[in-house]
Amino acid sequence: MLRKSKGPWDFGGQWIGPGQDRMYELAKKYGIDIVPQPSHPGLSVVHINGKRTIYNGLIPTNNILAMIEFVGVLFYIDWLTSFVPADRPWECHKAKEWDSISVKHWLNSTFWTSTARDIMDSAISAIFSSETSEISFLFFLHGVRTVGGMR
Repeated sequence: MLRKSKGPWDFGGQWIGPGQDRMYELAKKYGIDIVPQPSHPGLSVVHINGKRTIYNGLIPTNNILAMIEFVGVLFYIDWLTSFVPADRPWECHKAKEWDSISVKHWLNSTFWTSTARDIMDSAISAIFSSETSEISFLFFLHGVRTVGGMR
């Protein structure tokens, strides 16, 4: 996606939000101003099935099967996080297995529809400010666990 870009992309690495209490403490300690993020609808861009899709609202597709799958996988991810101890993720019974695969690998082996997979891939890349091929699945689950889930 970015390799074809002719300009910079902002993946939001400068934002902090709910569940990141320590970051708020550090910002306060070092005198860094926190600017509220405006919350108003507008046009967004996502790549689905290799094509740029511009949409307005929260959900970038009207493909009902893909949306059912997407929501189901959100619940599945939240369930998987229950096996990852927030304070000791390396003690998870599948830590070695999950740390040896990327989120991209997991997405490719989990989703049936490319539309839902592409939407999830874009969302995770934006949230983690990294390509899903570069994120350990265990690291991802631990991150989701410590901020309270995907939903």
